Amino acid sequence: MAQLAAWLLLGFLCSSQALSGGFGAPKAAKRKKKKRRAPAAAPAPPPPPPPRAKPAAKAGAVDELASLMALQSSRAAYESRIAQRCESIDLKPGIDGGLAVIDDLLGAEACAQLRREAERVHADFVPGTLDEADVSNTRAELIRPEDFATRPRIVGLALSLAAALREPLMKHRGGVELTSDCAANMLSVYAAGGAFPVHVDNHGGPDDRRLYGAIYYMNPDLEEGSGGHFVPHRRKERDVLRTAADLEPLEPVAPKGDRLIIFEADALAHGVEAYRDAAYWRYALTVWILAADNVADLDAARRDEWRPLSPTATHSSMADADRASS
Repeated sequence: MAQLAAWLLLGFLCSSQALSGGFGAPKAAKRKKKKRRAPAAAPAPPPPPPPRAKPAAKAGAVDELASLMALQSSRAAYESRIAQRCESIDLKPGIDGGLAVIDDLLGAEACAQLRREAERVHADFVPGTLDEADVSNTRAELIRPEDFATRPRIVGLALSLAAALREPLMKHRGGVELTSDCAANMLSVYAAGGAFPVHVDNHGGPDDRRLYGAIYYMNPDLEEGSGGHFVPHRRKERDVLRTAADLEPLEPVAPKGDRLIIFEADALAHGVEAYRDAAYWRYALTVWILAADNVADLDAARRDEWRPLSPTATHSSMADADRASS
């Protein structure tokens, strides 16, 4: 009986083992209930395409048109103001004078606009790169009427100075015919250390028609003590003039913003003292008023007392060559 009971127990265990997957088999993992995903949101509609841009005009053409308008408006305003301020120019003639100083010529805003334009013209200037040590921290650039696209206000000022100053300076010169041509000009920049030695602009070359100089300063934020003054000179002795050592300085004129100075280009010896402000460069536009082409005898039209003085070593050698050929 005991043996029969053992066999029955063994059979029961085997049946249970078959049902449960065998001895030692791991329990079946509980199935995780799948979470029902929320239905996906409908995708956002794509943004509307940007409005179709109009074909852009060529940059050069746009700039040229805007610059031409600036040139026309500024020239009209400049010329009217200059003519009014310089209607009667008090220039002392000859070797002991020939200088007038006119402040507040165009107004603060016009001066600031001209300054910004001048800074763009000389944006790539690197001081100390010229060969001549005496002008190594300065640079000058000729302004041509066709440059109006990049410097319309400066071109407008050059044209206005030549046109507005012609009549009053003709009266001063005793009727010698002058031209309103502004082709003789320069836009100059002085960095710290820049200076210019004593000289006379027109030193007597056979083709030098410059009778007057007009310098407009574009330095509205000039600080006192920055230097860079225009320094007129006169002879120590009336009959002695061989070099700059024979001259003595007169009262210097500061290059402050919106100031115009006018002088006889063939009569006033002058220089520029050293400029000292490294953070704020000195800008000026010089326009020379010329004898007209129909003035054949330049020697009769020009003053001749100052011809030995030339600006730099290079200018001096050019002057010597000019005098030798005349």
